[in-house]
Amino acid sequence: MAVGQKYHISQNDDGKWQVKGEKAGKALKLFDKQKEAIAYAKTVAGNQEGNFVIHKLDGKIRKQDYSRAESEKKTDKKATKPEKKPSTDKQSKPAAKPVKKTEKVKPAKK
Repeated sequence: MAVGQKYHISQNDDGKWQVKGEKAGKALKLFDKQKEAIAYAKTVAGNQEGNFVIHKLDGKIRKQDYSRAESEKKTDKKATKPEKKPSTDKQSKPAAKPVKKTEKVKPAKK
């Protein structure tokens, strides 16, 4: 599988979040919230089998999504885990009290 374009999500000088191709001069799209920019980058990178990098406000890397294949592996692992059944009890059970140690008792003679 060939790896596509790498997209960077970062904040520009205006305070908007941008999605930008790695070697691009201009942003593909601007967003008010980082969450919106991440969702867009996931879609674009997924369509092109690319990946994306999320930057913090200071420009340092917050998270790197290496490839679409990595994301699929993670979802496969989640699918194989058994689901927890919700508790039917309305009240939670109290925790068991610790057992106190006592002296050893010798068995009675017969």
